Amino acid sequence: MQVVQTPAGKRFTVPYDFDYSGLVDAQYAVPGTGLGLVTVRDRLYRGPCHTPEEFETAFQPFRDKKSAIMSLYDTLPDMSPAYRKDAKAYLEQFYATINNKALVKKVFIDDCHGRPYM
Repeated sequence: MQVVQTPAGKRFTVPYDFDYSGLVDAQYAVPGTGLGLVTVRDRLYRGPCHTPEEFETAFQPFRDKKSAIMSLYDTLPDMSPAYRKDAKAYLEQFYATINNKALVKKVFIDDCHGRPYM
C-alpha cells in the first residue's frame, strides 16, 4: 500500500499489488503465517470491528457498483475465459456474503472480536 496526499491535504491509502489476493490467485501466493488459512482464496476479515449498521453502510457502494465491477471482467482483452469465469465466481462469493445478514454477522461481527487488527 502507498499513502498519497491530495493538494488539499487529504490522505488516501492506495493498494497496488494484488498478487497475494484471492482474486488474482497467483500460483506462488501463500497465506500469511498464523492466519489459519489454507490458500489465499480463503477469506478472513482482518479489519476493525463495527456494528451491523456500519457494515451495511460500507457494503452498499459495493452493491451499487456490482454490475460495473462484474462487467469489467468482460472487457479486459488479455484475460483468459477460464480466469474470467473464476474471478467472477470469486467476486460472487463476496456478494453472497454481504447480501446475507447471517453470514455478515458470522464473518464480520462474531468472528471479529478478540482478533488483533493486523
